Amino acid sequence: DQPVRVLQAGVFGYGTEARSPVLRVQAGSEQGVTPQSFAIAPGLQVVGRVVASAPRTCTLKPITARGGEALAGMVIPSQGNPDGLRCTLSPTGEGPLRGPVEDRRDPATSAAIEPVVGQTVRLDDPTWPKAARMLVLGRVERVEPSPDQPLRRVITIRPTVAGLDRLSEVVIWTPVMGEEARP
Repeated sequence: DQPVRVLQAGVFGYGTEARSPVLRVQAGSEQGVTPQSFAIAPGLQVVGRVVASAPRTCTLKPITARGGEALAGMVIPSQGNPDGLRCTLSPTGEGPLRGPVEDRRDPATSAAIEPVVGQTVRLDDPTWPKAARMLVLGRVERVEPSPDQPLRRVITIRPTVAGLDRLSEVVIWTPVMGEEARP
């Protein structure tokens, strides 16, 4: 329910900042790109956040970048389950994201509600703009017992678009605020 300005932009370079990969994108503050902007790829796959913006270019940090921020997500259940499972995912630095899933039980049967390989995981992080919520982070690739708590689960997800740190084009969404948001 938050309006956004959408801008298709080419990626013209790849680099590293603090030993973490970044994308250099041909869109900047002159086009309305701000630190609140984020990028997506086909299929509403989240690519990453804008970390710096110059007049004609910006720097984007992919969600899969080594040392990147942890993201709150929601494993979207298969049909029949009304609620998703919350999870906290961190980049492994090799492409996937990995993290623990909440432990929840079905109130009717007391059986554990478990994530399943192939389920979609969506962004549900309050530190991201509202417009980014429920965009795709990836699909569950692996479900394992937690090394610290064997009855809990850890999932590994892989973005639906391969090589987020090597894309040639992204779509930048910039949330529109205040007077500019009014029709």
